Amino acid sequence: MKHSSRLLPLLAVVALTLAACGGEEGAPFGTAEVTVEPVAQVISTPATVIARTYPATVRTDERADVVAPGTASVAVLEVADGDTVVAGQRLGRLTSDALTTALRQAESARTSAAASLRAAEDARTLIAQRAPEDPLSHPDRIDEIGAQLINVREDIATYRADEDQLRLRIALAQEQQLLTELDQWIRAGDNVTTAEAALAQAEQSLRQARSAVTDLTLVAPFDGVVRLAPDLAAGGARRVAVGSDLAPGQAVLTVTGDGLRVELSVREADLAPVAEGARVVVDLEAYPGTPVAGRVVRVERSGIESTFIAEVSLDDAAGLPLRDGLTGTAVLPDLAFTERFEVRLEVDEIDVVLVEVGQQVGIELDAVRDRPLTGTIVALAVTPERSSTGATIYRARVRLDTPDGEEPPLRGGLTGTGDVEVQRLEGPLTVPSTALRRSGRSEVVFVVRGGIAVEVPVRVLAFGEVRAAVEGELGAGERVITVGVERIEDGVPVEVG
Repeated sequence: MKHSSRLLPLLAVVALTLAACGGEEGAPFGTAEVTVEPVAQVISTPATVIARTYPATVRTDERADVVAPGTASVAVLEVADGDTVVAGQRLGRLTSDALTTALRQAESARTSAAASLRAAEDARTLIAQRAPEDPLSHPDRIDEIGAQLINVREDIATYRADEDQLRLRIALAQEQQLLTELDQWIRAGDNVTTAEAALAQAEQSLRQARSAVTDLTLVAPFDGVVRLAPDLAAGGARRVAVGSDLAPGQAVLTVTGDGLRVELSVREADLAPVAEGARVVVDLEAYPGTPVAGRVVRVERSGIESTFIAEVSLDDAAGLPLRDGLTGTAVLPDLAFTERFEVRLEVDEIDVVLVEVGQQVGIELDAVRDRPLTGTIVALAVTPERSSTGATIYRARVRLDTPDGEEPPLRGGLTGTGDVEVQRLEGPLTVPSTALRRSGRSEVVFVVRGGIAVEVPVRVLAFGEVRAAVEGELGAGERVITVGVERIEDGVPVEVG
């Protein structure tokens, strides 16, 4: 990566004939004036036009697998591959010893759980039937136990304070008896709750087992065409047939609907304009030049990271015999120019520290040099990549400005150069970049003062196209050596010829 500011043309300078004392006689030198003027530092990067297009695939509107609910085998098939069916039509029947056994076990478990609940309820009822010792003061025995515990604990506290050991032991025994009776009641209630939960679980398992056995009858979920699934137990070399063994969840057949739609694969970075209702035009590989059209009806995340699927309902199939699986390229024709295209820059690792979101970019494409574009950096990658030449780069995204006049004929993949203005100084001292010479770890210029070449250290603030903004002990109007600067030395007398 090179700075455009480093690719400097030979300056037109005022040529003076200087002769250094003791130096090479007739050595040509040239000087230029120190000025005050604006300087813009620009870096140049490779630029590539990215067109917002989306891979598109034709899909059937409805597609559903009819699967085995458990380990099973095919007992009856009432349809053949390619048959047309209607919703609810019986397609065949499976047989499953495992599911039948599971149903019998679920029925037995439900019966056992119901018996356990009845026993727990009977035990709780028996305890609840205990009459209170003082029915006039307490509605039931549990309420009476609570009151008695309060009284006996007050007695225990009194006897401890009086150190009446005999009465204390009697009171402690009464407390333990009351606690045991209360614990029996609590346990009886807990046993009922546990038994109720166990029965609910057993009933759920029974419903599932019955549903699985019911699902052994294969039924068409909607109108469509039947496709028999590969027989996986036979290695997939043939279709499922009577006698085929099936694993739980394995497809027996697939019913495909008659309607068609299109799915667009959309990268997250290009998702913004792909909204519900957006018009879409698809050029299919099988039928080039005859596009189909529709509108986005749903957008959802796909199973691939940072990728979404946009579902397009077709308004016009252009009379084409579309089939599931056809592929092509989709565009959104209603998008503005600034949304249809963007430019990606490859910023060198040396320059990336100067680049920021919001900076302006001038773009010249090799294919349309007479139509320069402008834009703004809207995103800059935080992680580097390798360019095609092996250099370390950071990618930047540029949102294009609306062009003046007619839009240029852009296509995805066009390349050129992006000039990023990374710094602008409005009124600094400037010298021609050719006046700068490296001295140790700093830059210097040589100023002609009273016939003497004076070395002046400077700090470079920015590089422009041909001049550099500097800071140092210079004055506007002074002249610095620009030609032959590599041969001049500090303090050498010179004569102006």
